[in-house]
Amino acid sequence: MKYSTNNKKDFNFLPSWQELPLGGKVLQAGNSNAYQTGNWSENKIHWDQKKCKQCNMCSLVCPDNAILKNKQNKMIGISKQHCKGCSICIQSCPFKALYKN
Repeated sequence: MKYSTNNKKDFNFLPSWQELPLGGKVLQAGNSNAYQTGNWSENKIHWDQKKCKQCNMCSLVCPDNAILKNKQNKMIGISKQHCKGCSICIQSCPFKALYKN
């Protein structure tokens, strides 16, 4: 995916470099829901519900809070808006319930 740097409206959701904290510090804990990173990668993570044992290892390591859960804290899917396809969850799953396409 190519981005056009000629069109400023494409990037109006991003802060300018002057607005970023020094050193890229995270000033608010738990702010990953505010950033939709799902379009960063063409490789999408898929979940095999039959193999999943609900150990929640994927949820513990996901940097983007992309693991969807129900009220009983059971995994019900992966957020397409937040999953950027980094594969950390795949590496952490002892049951091979997560995979890339």
